[in-house]
Amino acid sequence: MRINEIKQQFQNGATRIVFDDKVAFPTYEDKKLIGADIYRQKPNGVEMWKRVTFRC
Repeated sequence: MRINEIKQQFQNGATRIVFDDKVAFPTYEDKKLIGADIYRQKPNGVEMWKRVTFRC
């Protein structure tokens, strides 16, 4: 899934997005959507995979 697709889904009200073996959660600053934290599922738990910041 592309970053702009993730951004669009969060702007449409999604609270989390699950794709492949990853889960994305939105990050906010002053009640404004600024990015997403993406976690990857592993056999022994979950690890941070990537942190992205959306352009304004």
